[in-house]
Amino acid sequence: MICESLYIIILFGFIESYSTFRQLSGIYQNSFDDKYQDVNAVSIQTVGSLLDCVARCGKEQRCLRIFHNRITQICILHSDPFTYTATKTGEGWRSYLTKDEYGLCPNSFFYYRQLQMCYNFNPPMSANKLDFLGACNYSNQELLRINSEERQSYVEMVSANIGSVYATGICIQGTNTIDVNNAWTFDDGTPMTFFKWLPSEPIGQGWIRINRGSDFGWGVPPRPNWWTCTYMCEIRII
Repeated sequence: MICESLYIIILFGFIESYSTFRQLSGIYQNSFDDKYQDVNAVSIQTVGSLLDCVARCGKEQRCLRIFHNRITQICILHSDPFTYTATKTGEGWRSYLTKDEYGLCPNSFFYYRQLQMCYNFNPPMSANKLDFLGACNYSNQELLRINSEERQSYVEMVSANIGSVYATGICIQGTNTIDVNNAWTFDDGTPMTFFKWLPSEPIGQGWIRINRGSDFGWGVPPRPNWWTCTYMCEIRII
């Protein structure tokens, strides 16, 4: 039986800070054989070998997935894990997903170095806020925080085609039920400073759901104690 994911014996290191040396591996995933994507690529280059392509990924903080063509030696680096985004087809393409070898992110999580994001995707859930908190409340997980334009843009990119699988919004962290003045905070009470509210939002008290059909704008679900959405968990590492 052919495994869905196989480790390629390639390890490459990168300097994260002056005092920390971290090592990554490239995981070959045969489910992506003869598939690739050049849209929104971090870089597209002709290289001498797969090792050269992997080395370039190691030096590029935005590289999360590699597409390499063993015939043409074209190397495409992407910041997208391609869970909910489309690929193209072509002969000779192989793909490799980067993985942190020091265990910061569990096997079911993706590690995006540029934004220090360790995250995963989860299927739709119809539940109240407490259920969603519980869904991410183990192994130091929590609902994804979006605290910058860069994070918002990244979530928009990696979930671009999620609607073809799940026709729901995306739940993220944030509530106005903790602060005495109903200001919006993260679940630990930290004030939120970045928002992407839809023109008519926020309305009432509750939590935040990204509306994919409205340019990924934010809204407060009309029934705050019972809502349906996909959700992303993260493990904060900084």
